[in-house]
Amino acid sequence: MSHLRCTSSYSESTAQTGDFAPGWTPVSWIHDFNDSIPLSERPPLERAFLFTPPSENSYKFDGKVTSYPSGGYVADLTEDPDEARRLLAELESSHWIDH
Repeated sequence: MSHLRCTSSYSESTAQTGDFAPGWTPVSWIHDFNDSIPLSERPPLERAFLFTPPSENSYKFDGKVTSYPSGGYVADLTEDPDEARRLLAELESSHWIDH
């Protein structure tokens, strides 16, 4: 088992805030990506790769080394266990979930 080490290299000014397609492909590389489609109409896997900005009524997360703002890349898991497992498998195969 590998050991993970915390570093203080994170900063809000260098944090990734761009939108991606599944697999972390920048949407700017996709010729026919339609950014006018509302987030609510996109499939769950696609939504997980689109940056969600912090909202006014959300809180930052204080870690041991640094603080992280709200927002980021969010996967909405459904209440249906089979659907949630399917999405988790898709997220893992698309490298959204780190090991």
